[in-house]
Amino acid sequence: MKVNIIYSILNILAAFNIMMLCAFLIFRKNNSFPNYLLAAIFSIPGLYILDNILINTNLIHSVPYFFFFVQILANLFPIAVYKYMHLLIGNTKKIKPYLVAASTITILLSLLLTGYFGSLSPSEQTSYIDHLSTDEYPISMDIYNVVFYICQMIYLIEIFLDIKKYRVLVKNNLSAIESVKLLFVRQFILLMAILNFLLVLCYILLPANIVDYGVLPVVMTIIYLFVIVFSIKNNAIFSHDSYEALVAENKKIIDNTESKSSDWIKEDKWDNTILVLEEMIKKDKVFKYNTLNLSTLSDMVEEQPYIVSQILNQHFKKSFFDFINEARVDEALILLKNFDSKTDTIENIAAEVGFNSRASFYRSFKKVTGRNPTDFVSIN
Repeated sequence: MKVNIIYSILNILAAFNIMMLCAFLIFRKNNSFPNYLLAAIFSIPGLYILDNILINTNLIHSVPYFFFFVQILANLFPIAVYKYMHLLIGNTKKIKPYLVAASTITILLSLLLTGYFGSLSPSEQTSYIDHLSTDEYPISMDIYNVVFYICQMIYLIEIFLDIKKYRVLVKNNLSAIESVKLLFVRQFILLMAILNFLLVLCYILLPANIVDYGVLPVVMTIIYLFVIVFSIKNNAIFSHDSYEALVAENKKIIDNTESKSSDWIKEDKWDNTILVLEEMIKKDKVFKYNTLNLSTLSDMVEEQPYIVSQILNQHFKKSFFDFINEARVDEALILLKNFDSKTDTIENIAAEVGFNSRASFYRSFKKVTGRNPTDFVSIN
């Protein structure tokens, strides 16, 4: 009985967190479609949590088919996550055949489960529902859960590989803000993959009722905390305007990449572009724009992005990110030498030189100088 109380508390807490997260995503000014989709994604495990509460309080006997409805609906979860992530990386290709096959298998299994339950007598149905909260978990549900989470893992691996390809494609093209969005996507998928693997492992090693009512709400709480902390810290949740800008930028980057000529410009024609680039960094200080990326910098010097990228790589021996971030750090060093703790903050200086987050500033500063900004200030 005490265990059921603990399970109920964990699930009620998880349900509250999911409800707050969905509200956070839905009721935003100037909202974007990805936020609505992300809210829908979280609402599916939210229904799982509601199922758990009904089972632990024995209210599920009043609505037994709700349990199976949630199992069927849950098959949309990996598909929705796949769609959400591809919205952010500008990939609108259709879902791959083997993913469709995996989802088809889990959908058929959930429908077979529902049909099997419907074929039982009333007393057998009651016994089946009762066993959901005991160590005598129905073997049919054990099989379904393992198959379902294996299907999810296949989706997550595919998404992670697609994100990796995307990162290679645009590594020099993303602005500071867009790179934070990509970091959010990669870390979110990695977190889900790790937690998904742990859930499969738990289903193998532990009684299924412990996993469903104890482990799953904890997993959802961890994901909830990640989304809230990361989005607030890095402003990683889209507004309508920022999402439309990302869509346009993705299209521009991909178009530029696909149309890139294989005949690169000869070095003897670089001189003018090199001079313009140096002037823009040293005199105009264009690095202070935190939305600066390879495309916009190329527009400024009136040159093709792939040519500017080649110049940065071969003449300056730097990637676009290193070229811009080193300029930002150099500017920050000048400001930090005159740092006044009464009027200045490191975050304000980071923003002034073009960094859009404390984390990215600290990471780049340490890469260039070998120390943290706070250490530099204390020494000077």
